[in-house]
Amino acid sequence: MEKSLSYQARREVLQHIAPQYRQASPAQKRTLLEAFIAATAYVRKSARWLLNHAEEVQQMQGRSHLRRYVLDVQHALFLA
Repeated sequence: MEKSLSYQARREVLQHIAPQYRQASPAQKRTLLEAFIAATAYVRKSARWLLNHAEEVQQMQGRSHLRRYVLDVQHALFLA
């Protein structure tokens, strides 16, 4: 059984294939999509969305907010 690609490796494959996918004909898109699915193990619908929104995905980098606790919870965590 093959190991799946890491998150970073899947993003690199996405950045490589996405520009080609956008400019391809429908027949070529089908071939590129199948290759992308085989390489990354994404579900077809997710793979299509990612290939069509690669710029948005590139801008999403983890959490944009930090966890914040109210003072009561901070105090309880400190005592624990």
